[in-house]
Amino acid sequence: MCWICGHPDGGGGTVLVVHPGSPQQPYQGGPYQQGGRPQQGYPHQNPQQNFGQPPYGYPQQGQGYPPPKKPKTGLIAGIAAGVVVLVLAVVAIVVFTGDDDEPSQAQPSGPPPAPPKPTAAPDKYTKLPTCQEVASKLPDLPALDPRTARSAPKEGSTYPEYLMSCSFRQETPGASRAKVISVDATMYSTDPRGYPAGTEEATGYFEAGIRNGNEEAKDLGIGDRAAWQKPVLDIPNQKPDCELNVLDGNVRLEVRENGIDDPEMKGRDWTDPVCRSATQARAKKFRDAILGEK
Repeated sequence: MCWICGHPDGGGGTVLVVHPGSPQQPYQGGPYQQGGRPQQGYPHQNPQQNFGQPPYGYPQQGQGYPPPKKPKTGLIAGIAAGVVVLVLAVVAIVVFTGDDDEPSQAQPSGPPPAPPKPTAAPDKYTKLPTCQEVASKLPDLPALDPRTARSAPKEGSTYPEYLMSCSFRQETPGASRAKVISVDATMYSTDPRGYPAGTEEATGYFEAGIRNGNEEAKDLGIGDRAAWQKPVLDIPNQKPDCELNVLDGNVRLEVRENGIDDPEMKGRDWTDPVCRSATQARAKKFRDAILGEK
């Protein structure tokens, strides 16, 4: 038997191919001629011999053919495994860091807001009496001088202030000067916006006097704090008045007693125990008449 193949150039000749060792038969249709015809004597191979092998005369495997390509299944499997690991890692991060109840909220940018100012405590006192009301409570005082009586908001003040000023005069025959007992009460009200507080303002003024030389007095039992006023002038043989400053809540009291030319005060000054004792007693009565007894 033989394989019958078509002519290479599409001609009508028949080619017999036989295996080696078999008698070779000439090509039917003649040898190749110039122009595409078969040449005489071209070997043929029997197709029944070594079936499945390449025909005789063709290159054997490994002789002239490129080696077969290796499969890429390992590379593809590695890429697929990497993708799976990456997906699992992302899912784990979302599960362990996410909030199941509420979505995360972005933090506000910029500096943190300033803390709110503390709320001021209510003012201890909200009203002051008139000089006439004070005089009616202290009948042992000299007569009230109506020219100096004042009970009104303080003019030109930065913060709400109410000033009550009263003077009591006693004329003494033969004295070059009348004896005067006076009291000034200043009430500091908290600013409508809530700050500064009235008590803080009153305390600030009281402590400013101490820094300027006033002598703080301990355990006098008058108001919250008390201090002896340092005189502005110190004239020889003309000793100054005795004055006591009293702080009580948001009210500041200034009680003065003029002892110049008074026989009882002759030769005494603001540090004299007698002068201070008389003024301290006056200050206690004024405080109770103006702010109420404790």
